[in-house]
Amino acid sequence: LTREFTGLTGDALESLRNEIQATADLFDKDYKEVLQGVDTLMAQYGINAEEAIKIVNDGFIAGADLSGNYLNQLKQYAPAFHDMGLSAEQLVALIAQTRSGIFSEQGMALVQMAGKRLREMSTSTAQSLDAIGVSSQKVRQDLATGRADIFEIIQRISGALKELNPNSQAVGA
Repeated sequence: LTREFTGLTGDALESLRNEIQATADLFDKDYKEVLQGVDTLMAQYGINAEEAIKIVNDGFIAGADLSGNYLNQLKQYAPAFHDMGLSAEQLVALIAQTRSGIFSEQGMALVQMAGKRLREMSTSTAQSLDAIGVSSQKVRQDLATGRADIFEIIQRISGALKELNPNSQAVGA
């Protein structure tokens, strides 16, 4: 199974298998779930198995699994958050923050949806951005040229929203 997921052979395969088993045993997880988490990080971020298992372990150590959902969140959010420009380490840090209420799992889903809406840039999204003082045209240009990634745009929007009255129609839109 590990060979199928990772394509590794020989000593590298055996070493990864042992590391995954150790992680599964230490954190009381199913071997296959840990393997899927490692595979997700490898596939989405183009990192090797050694880096991926280290990141998975760092998340466990940081408390990302207090809800018991860490490995599922990795699989669920890695594609979208990678597309937004976040590193694997940043994704794990955000997941770890869900445990303390600083950032909720619903917040992760909203950020994922915001990324999708910014990429699609419908007329209503563009109008909403312009209404809060964030130029939709500049957002389009920055994304097209790579001057900014989706997550930087989300941070820009968040900053603009902080400057406005939270009860205003622009903020609501």
